[in-house]
Amino acid sequence: MLSINGWGDFSVEVERDLACFRCGSGLLAKVLVPHGFMNSDNVYVSGYRTIGLCEECDRKDPDALPVIEMLLTVFASGSVPANVRSTVERWLGSKIARDDGQDVESDIEQWRAGEYD
Repeated sequence: MLSINGWGDFSVEVERDLACFRCGSGLLAKVLVPHGFMNSDNVYVSGYRTIGLCEECDRKDPDALPVIEMLLTVFASGSVPANVRSTVERWLGSKIARDDGQDVESDIEQWRAGEYD
């Protein structure tokens, strides 16, 4: 497992044993992103959100494609490029910005329509 952490704001773990929730194939990576919210008792609750990167499902995402290609290069060469942080941050920024709860429903509808085949 390749683990890129120590950045403080997120960590990337390359782990092929996890299945994509959309198509069932193995994920290329999971990214742990800290998040938090104020609950109904006015207590701040914090934790980590896991975002999966699937070679099949995310290939059509123009922000995810560079991360996919970079990770495949890392698998082949064993070396991590210098621009890994900025590439992952660009993808995460776009993913989090559009993930408003309807993203999952949209993915399920696309999967049922055969768009991930």
